[in-house]
Amino acid sequence: MSKKANLKELVDFDELQSIQDSFAKTVGTSSVVFSPEGEPLTRFSNPTSFCSLIQTTEEGRRRCFQSFMEMSLKALELKEPNILYCFAHGGHFVAPIIINGEHKGTMFAGQFIPQKFSDEQLSEIRRIAEEINIDPELLAKETKGMRVVGEEEVWNYSSLLFQIVVLIARQGAQAAELNRAMNKLQKAHDELEMRVEERTAELTKSNEELKQSEEKYRGLVEDVSNTIQIWETDAKGVYTYVSPSTKWVYGYSPEKVIGKTLFDFMPGEEAKKIKKEFAKIAKQRKTFENLINPAKHRSGKILIMETSGTPVFDENNQFIGYRGTARDITERKKAENALREVQERLAVTLKSIGDGVIATDIEGRITVMNDTAQELTGWKIDEAMGQPSHEILNIVNEETRNPIDDPVVEVLHSGNVVGLGNHSVLIAKDGTEQAIADSGAPITAFDGTTIGVVLVFRDVTEKRKVEEERKALIEKLEENNRTLEERAKELEEAREATLNIAYDLDDARRVAEGATKELEELTQKLDKSNKDLQDFAYIVSHDLKAPVRKVAMFGELLTESLAGKLDENDQENFDFMIKGATRMQQLINDLLTYSRVQTKAKPMERVDLNEVVEDLGEVELAIPLEEAGGAIEVPEPLPCVYADPSQMHQLMQNLIGNGLKYHREGVPPVITIRGEQAGSMVRIEVQDNGIGIEEAYYEKVFGMFQRLHADDKGTGVGLAVCKSIVERHEGEIGVESMPGEGSMFWFTMPGEGRGERGDER
Repeated sequence: MSKKANLKELVDFDELQSIQDSFAKTVGTSSVVFSPEGEPLTRFSNPTSFCSLIQTTEEGRRRCFQSFMEMSLKALELKEPNILYCFAHGGHFVAPIIINGEHKGTMFAGQFIPQKFSDEQLSEIRRIAEEINIDPELLAKETKGMRVVGEEEVWNYSSLLFQIVVLIARQGAQAAELNRAMNKLQKAHDELEMRVEERTAELTKSNEELKQSEEKYRGLVEDVSNTIQIWETDAKGVYTYVSPSTKWVYGYSPEKVIGKTLFDFMPGEEAKKIKKEFAKIAKQRKTFENLINPAKHRSGKILIMETSGTPVFDENNQFIGYRGTARDITERKKAENALREVQERLAVTLKSIGDGVIATDIEGRITVMNDTAQELTGWKIDEAMGQPSHEILNIVNEETRNPIDDPVVEVLHSGNVVGLGNHSVLIAKDGTEQAIADSGAPITAFDGTTIGVVLVFRDVTEKRKVEEERKALIEKLEENNRTLEERAKELEEAREATLNIAYDLDDARRVAEGATKELEELTQKLDKSNKDLQDFAYIVSHDLKAPVRKVAMFGELLTESLAGKLDENDQENFDFMIKGATRMQQLINDLLTYSRVQTKAKPMERVDLNEVVEDLGEVELAIPLEEAGGAIEVPEPLPCVYADPSQMHQLMQNLIGNGLKYHREGVPPVITIRGEQAGSMVRIEVQDNGIGIEEAYYEKVFGMFQRLHADDKGTGVGLAVCKSIVERHEGEIGVESMPGEGSMFWFTMPGEGRGERGDER
């Protein structure tokens, strides 16, 4: 009984190694063929550094090969290719090679992991490293180089691997059949003397079987794929054999291709370049893999080919040419380019979007994270990848401080879009907090199944701050409305007192009736103000200013007409009415000034602050300066600014007037103004020697209706107007002060150079 042939005796292993290397390079995994006894029959193709490190020690190699043996037996037991895992958690597609019912070997493709190693797996890897005499941290570090390939993707590539295994099996079967034929020939030779004539016929039959076996093998190779061309050339690159698939690849029959060169099917310039490169490779007798080159289809279409080749030597070890494969990867390259373009667009979108974006898989582990999310969470993107979302997104309720349910879990449970609530706070890695808003939504596959979750969130800290300030302003306006109502009530009481005093005077009666009508209109406007605070400025400008002015005017007329006819109490009531109306006029004017900072703004232009200060000293502030015995000093010429001229006039008038108004008793006020260029901005300082401000009130003084003194020198609106003007010009304003020694108000404005660049608001 003849000895059973092993796989090496049945298959051309140089060709098998070339096919194996091409497959491993194409799909991005490693590959190797093992014998049934657990010995590697081919070299490892494209191994990972993780697996290579394990095999550097004797114990590592033993356990590695033992794993291959166990996986081989398992796949053989299952009677079909399968995805199995080695002792170091590496994934492999395992396909037994069965020839004529006998297990001749096993092909492995893998050294991948379906997802990044978990902490438990990394601990296991470190333990394994100690057992096989390898530095645990070094092996743990190499896990980062493991290919992360989903099992579904491996199965997609497995069809090609299975074709290769079938090819090996069929080639082995044909070789076994050839061996049997050779055995028959040998037997026929031994019996030749006895049965020459009889065995001659049998020999002829055996030769025919051999020819058919070779043709079957050639046919098997030629039918592997209609997009893979198998070829052979001489040393100069002239085709000596091409598979029938050439017709699908290039559009030419094999007969039209044989006798031509590799370069005859390439565009001109590329043909010259590849020809030179091929000449260098052929001179060195080198194997080349995955050489990307363009090719011309018979129709004129340009293809993108991936060519691999192995040098071929004759029985005298003389180089005679190359044997290899050429794969049409045109569509794959188009898909890769399209995918790359989509990925680039997605990357740009995620980078430019102002919201934080995080995507997770079905298990809630992070798969996508943009720069904004990195900034908000404090976690670097590479640190967050693969982590559970609740580890990265620490979200609590702003009021209760209780943790908010993981939105990923909520989305996966409900399958719907969910919100993060109106009082959500994100606690970053360093402990800082930001108020956030927005929602999470499911990511669905083409069949409608949920495959993950996308979370979109934004920092709304400033928005909430503005909302709180808006609410505070509304409350302040409501308080002002109540004050105005009280003032109106006081005016009503004053009107009744006036009617009692001037009851018998026709003129007084007519004036009182007019005042009553004005008061009724004022009351209606105040009611409307309570209902719609947004129209407050309109009400003030059109419905309060004129009536209040008339009340003050009529009050003064009544005082003059009733001079000497009023007792002390009545005269005091009239004075109170007139003073209140005058105070109200001042408040309305200040509020209008504040509202017009934006609504009545004028275009920006070059403004000479020296002229502004000079005009104020000679006109608007001349009387206050004279009454207080004060002075305005400008030690050095002030720089020019690019601003709204009228608003700069208002700003400087308010700041200088503020220093004159709040001077120390018995100390003449001196206002010193300085300025300097600070980059593209100008910084102006207005220093006074007045009563000063305590540090606790530095911010408060710029708020609406903020008065630090109980006197009636101001309405609490002037500095708020200053702040609004400065902010409209994108500047800043502040104060530095020492109680009893004076205050220094400063602000910044765009320099005159801004106008030369065409900036205008």
